[in-house]
Amino acid sequence: WRSMFFGLGLAHLALAAVVMIALPKIDAGAARAGQPADGLGVAEALRTPRMWLLLAIYAICGFDDFFVATHVVAFAQDRGVDALLAGNLLAMMGLTGLIGVVAAGIVSDRFGPVLPTALSFLARVLVFGLVLVDQSPLSVAIFALVFGATFMVTAPLAVIFATRLFGARHLGALTGLVTMVHQIAGGLGAWLGAAIFDASGGYGPAFAIMFALSALALALCLPLARASNANGRPKAAVL
Repeated sequence: WRSMFFGLGLAHLALAAVVMIALPKIDAGAARAGQPADGLGVAEALRTPRMWLLLAIYAICGFDDFFVATHVVAFAQDRGVDALLAGNLLAMMGLTGLIGVVAAGIVSDRFGPVLPTALSFLARVLVFGLVLVDQSPLSVAIFALVFGATFMVTAPLAVIFATRLFGARHLGALTGLVTMVHQIAGGLGAWLGAAIFDASGGYGPAFAIMFALSALALALCLPLARASNANGRPKAAVL
């Protein structure tokens, strides 16, 4: 696996170089002229409760995502799922993830980004709860497929959240911060799953933690919805 990840890293470096060379240059003056006049910067946004709500939700999302993506195959095999089928479960998660992200986009266009986010965490609470009480191969398969449908839901919604909550002037920096927090928390989730398995010999405590965190994220969606509905395009930080 190390050689595979090393190869992927090199491929990403090569892709970054191609993108930097191939993308056309954008005139800075024209870019400034096209920007909206309002919107918070990162420092201003970090002084608002709504940014910390958003970061907490995305941190939990990443924590869940990377834990499951890293450990679902091993967990499935531990619970009696055939090795080939366990590997295919991860692939099927990608397929259900595609369905989930398209559905989330449709829901977001009509009702805003909070509803698909809340539904995503509700689904996670249900399937984490399922594997806490039943770890039969069927339950493991249901868990993987349903969780997979939530796997990429929040990624495209980050742009919508940032625009609604903080304006579009510093959209790149704000979405970059949200994504960074998601990925860092994801790394911690993957590590914690391994550490718990090594210490306890199973994934039960890790699933209990993911269940509790997903329930917390679901609860945090309510104040985030209020903040999103209350905000137009903010001009100054709300302390």
